Amino acid sequence: MKLTARERYGLRAMAALALAYGRGPVSLSRVAAEQRIPPKYLEQVIVHLRRAGLVRARRGPAGGYELALPPESISVASVLQALGGGVLQRCCGVDGVCAFSQEAHRCRAKGVWDMVQTQLERSLSAVTLAQLATAEAASGAEPAWATRADK
Repeated sequence: MKLTARERYGLRAMAALALAYGRGPVSLSRVAAEQRIPPKYLEQVIVHLRRAGLVRARRGPAGGYELALPPESISVASVLQALGGGVLQRCCGVDGVCAFSQEAHRCRAKGVWDMVQTQLERSLSAVTLAQLATAEAASGAEPAWATRADK
């Protein structure tokens, strides 16, 4: 499984927001700096996450972004789907072309890829942002802004 830059940055930003959950909104510039994400790119990523209802914005001097749901309620699969559609890019069925057959509907491997897709989605649906945030915090690299109220 290969994640796009949008998906990698989105997961990192969401894990950062999960660490700050319950402490108020966090500015995108802080998330970008801490996660080493280009700020302009993060602005584009956050639009997709907001449209999917995973984050919300708060305006004003104490504004920023925060998770719209508890980190335990947001799966890695839902973040990836908000950022790119599917979880696994299949070789079959794209513009009617397949790596194994000239016509996607005749592909003998399609059933296998469908099964892999289902299992991958099931596995990623079981991993939450809370788990990602816990793993990040356990690494000892908790961002400075996660321990401070941005109100």
